[in-house]
Amino acid sequence: PYQRVAILVDDCTRKTPVAQILPHVLAELAAAGVQSQRITIVVALGTHRPMTPAELHAKLGPAADGPYTVVNTPATEPDAFVHAGFTPSLRPDLRLPPIPAQINRHVLEADLRIGIGMITPHLDTGFSGGAKIVLPGVCSLPTVDAFHLASAFVEGNQLGNPDAPLRLLLERFVAEHAPLHFIVNTVLAPDGSLLACVAGDPVAAHRAG
Repeated sequence: PYQRVAILVDDCTRKTPVAQILPHVLAELAAAGVQSQRITIVVALGTHRPMTPAELHAKLGPAADGPYTVVNTPATEPDAFVHAGFTPSLRPDLRLPPIPAQINRHVLEADLRIGIGMITPHLDTGFSGGAKIVLPGVCSLPTVDAFHLASAFVEGNQLGNPDAPLRLLLERFVAEHAPLHFIVNTVLAPDGSLLACVAGDPVAAHRAG
């Protein structure tokens, strides 16, 4: 039933061992009968620059050479994104504008969306990982800017809070506009070694991690 699959991966600023995880995900898709030409690997750059060919090879491993399509598009290219509506702002009482849902077209048009990332404490969203691979990961600059604006209206340090207001907002955004179907998230030890890995529902597995 899945004609188009988008696998979202974080970029070279994150230490997720994507090259170790990706072969297992691709093998499961192949076993399910998904043809390689229907699989797109989308680098979740957020507002970062595109990755270089060498960085893509280091991050993706052999998958960087095909037969899969690899999308490495910055948030500043408007033609790469599709407008899918709006999510109400975090503080409508302050008349903050809603957040536009401008999402990478390869992600939005996929029938199955898989996110590969890592979980680490985050100052604004409590923790990284989970649905954050979509917002801000594969959204346009106007969407990311609106999301970051919302962080200015959150009181207190949200570091390590699984129910941080921005975490709940981004999960609502993703559920409404580009639902993730499955995540694989790692938890790394201070030395960068793999401590744990969670997989499954983008909210339940994330909370377990």
